[in-house]
Amino acid sequence: MPNSTRLLFILVPVLALAAFREFRTPIVTVPNFSGHWEHAAAHFLPTDKGPGPVVNMPGLSFLAMNVWIGDYRNPILQPWASEAVRVHAVAGLERGEPLLSQLQLCMPFGVPNILTLREPVQLLQEPGMVTILYQHDNQIRRVFLNEGHPSNLEPSPYGHSVGHYEGDTLVVDTRNMSNTGAIDFYGTPHSAALHVSERYRLLDAGRVLQVDFTVSDLNTFTSEWHAAQRYYSIPLPRGLRENICAENIRMGVGSEYPVPTDDMLDF
Repeated sequence: MPNSTRLLFILVPVLALAAFREFRTPIVTVPNFSGHWEHAAAHFLPTDKGPGPVVNMPGLSFLAMNVWIGDYRNPILQPWASEAVRVHAVAGLERGEPLLSQLQLCMPFGVPNILTLREPVQLLQEPGMVTILYQHDNQIRRVFLNEGHPSNLEPSPYGHSVGHYEGDTLVVDTRNMSNTGAIDFYGTPHSAALHVSERYRLLDAGRVLQVDFTVSDLNTFTSEWHAAQRYYSIPLPRGLRENICAENIRMGVGSEYPVPTDDMLDF
């Protein structure tokens, strides 16, 4: 066999293998967020990324439990939003307890307010969807992976969430939320233009689930702002327990609220 032919027999397999290695689809390792998570901070945690959320008035500990006297002078608030937080704060100062929130009214929390919830959370991961289960009132979020937001959706409390993985991080984009309720326990309002971007990643060898998020709503805020929440892995072998809000009159800490009833006559 001529030398040139022998060389060709050697080079063709080598070149084919190199081409395969260059153009094959890379294997993506998806982070495993499965399990149960919980946190103790009903406030959003501050970050160093820029403007932050509404917090307690100066003199009240940021981590004080169940103290909801919001600093309505926060420069991120548009005037009408500042007034809403002020009214909420005055109610708390004069009555000793703030106006009722989604928690006491058995309303869906929405995003990012759901990140304040201090009850167990479970994440379920599938190839095309991440489902987030919240123990309180059996609330559910669905994050559709690797697709865009459809047009002409009816607004809803949780809006529409799409996501994708960036290395070890799950990135979630949520839009089209109805402008009902507040986004925190300070009564901070929002409009239908609310847009929230969340980044979920594991820390401390998988024992901590960090959520960094950005809120944008120029109808309500003067700029986008940033905050975080940090969940901790908890053993919960039997799963989430049933928690029906309207059947529990002790959702308000330190008080009992009547079960919601409709007193209006039907005719």
